[in-house]
Amino acid sequence: MSKGSDDEHKTRRLDDDYFKNIAARAKSAPAGTDDDKTQIVSRGVEEPRNMSAGDKTQIYRPNSSKTETTHDYMSDPPTGWLVAIEGPGKGAVLTLGIGNNGIGRGDSARITIPFNDNEISRGQSFSIAYDPKHRRYYLLPGSGKTLVYYNDQPVLERLDLNSTMTFQIGQTFFRFIALCDETFNWE
Repeated sequence: MSKGSDDEHKTRRLDDDYFKNIAARAKSAPAGTDDDKTQIVSRGVEEPRNMSAGDKTQIYRPNSSKTETTHDYMSDPPTGWLVAIEGPGKGAVLTLGIGNNGIGRGDSARITIPFNDNEISRGQSFSIAYDPKHRRYYLLPGSGKTLVYYNDQPVLERLDLNSTMTFQIGQTFFRFIALCDETFNWE
């Protein structure tokens, strides 16, 4: 057999009987199927009872009647970040929002510390407040038993917080990075 005749069997015209047969089977197939090897399944739609998913390729398509949910990023826009630069959570980033940002290991804080520094209490260990009216940040002691230290001194009352300041709680050192300042604000 010559190479030319072998290629004739590999290449088919779209109007030949082979493709016409595929089109006819697709039209007569039950809704949601595409022959005996492939099943098209929409999210939230139960698999047809007469088909088994065992040997079939399943193609998942989003349910067209379902509307996409959107997130309102401006409901709590970022104003700055705390970056763990030393300690168990080195490299972790906490995003601060407008107003009072209570921070601690427990679930009751607005911002939960996502790593395990056992020296930090589970309560609200400290707060960082962003005042959008005056575009200033403050470091405040929390209600937990763990103290926050700035320059090796405990923070027992409000402390003005400036970008790049570093403070310690437990074994962790945080560096504060401001987004909002005298040159930028979300308002």
